[in-house]
Amino acid sequence: MRIPSVALNENFSVQIAKDAHVQYDPHAFGSSHGMGVLNDRHSYFLLADNGTCSRYGADLHLRQNLENYLAGRADEDGSRKMPVVCAVLEGGSNSLIAIHKYLTQEPNIPVIVCDGSGRASDLLAFAARYLDADGSFQEEVREQLLSLISTVFPDNQRQPQEILDLITQCVRKTDLLTIFRYGEGKSEDVDHAILTAVLKRQNLSLPEQVRLSHFFCLDVFQKIFH
Repeated sequence: MRIPSVALNENFSVQIAKDAHVQYDPHAFGSSHGMGVLNDRHSYFLLADNGTCSRYGADLHLRQNLENYLAGRADEDGSRKMPVVCAVLEGGSNSLIAIHKYLTQEPNIPVIVCDGSGRASDLLAFAARYLDADGSFQEEVREQLLSLISTVFPDNQRQPQEILDLITQCVRKTDLLTIFRYGEGKSEDVDHAILTAVLKRQNLSLPEQVRLSHFFCLDVFQKIFH
């Protein structure tokens, strides 16, 4: 399921109907600047509308409330929880704010950043790579990050230093933040990275870990517990 913003979907008004089936063909719409189409790889959509038009972020509040609810939900006896993980592909400045909340607010939600996918993801991956053991950056790295932030988000209302502060706080959460890079490590499978983040970061019992592994390939489970 995906939670998109109505404000960013191309020609969405023609899809509105009551008590009717509406056909949606993503290829029928052109992609205007700042707009998008629904991805047909998703089975369900929960649409968010806060009254804005052509602006990102309408879905953030709804998305985070739902994810926090799912992350904190358990059976009546508290024995079974629903694990939640955030996977970041590209991402903008609003994504950085969301990632910061995932990593710092309760319940903590592990985050996987896909290095090489662009924008916020690449900034986080770069910062994580060059973060010193004391949680700071060398001055040369800091200046380079500020320059990259200005290039990636040239028209952002937030100052580069403010965005850098967010990034710094995120990459310090090494127990919750995973940088996924193709071709590095023992596995090149993103499923492995996701399952590892969930199993290692959420203090699940062994029965819960085994139950969760059923959603993934057996070979991924064997690699982690080999």
